[in-house]
Amino acid sequence: MKVQVEIPDSVAAEWEVVGYRSVNNGEWVLNSKGEPIQLVNDLEAPWLVLVRKWQWPAGFEGVAAMARTPGGGIVAYSSIPRPDCDGWGFDHKASHIADWMHPNLNFPRPDRWQDSLRINPNFKQ
Repeated sequence: MKVQVEIPDSVAAEWEVVGYRSVNNGEWVLNSKGEPIQLVNDLEAPWLVLVRKWQWPAGFEGVAAMARTPGGGIVAYSSIPRPDCDGWGFDHKASHIADWMHPNLNFPRPDRWQDSLRINPNFKQ
């Protein structure tokens, strides 16, 4: 099935569409007025699911990658990790990031941790 929707420029500048599917509580969708809203219930009907566009956060320039763990934490990695069956496998150092350091980091929910890997576009080994 192909769905074609016009997204307002103001929304497209800050958000990206990641799917047309049923949604979980806490996810963002595009409503009928073309505005992003955060849902407070699970919905089985398909919606355009949105996430904020990622911008590498200031203060983490020396980090190769960041990702959410299955337990909900956020970890900074000195090398790019690889997903394995129950989390992220990695070859070098990893540091958990305190909650107060990432209130605005835009990561998927813990149950979608496999979609959370963010690679620093400016990292130099």
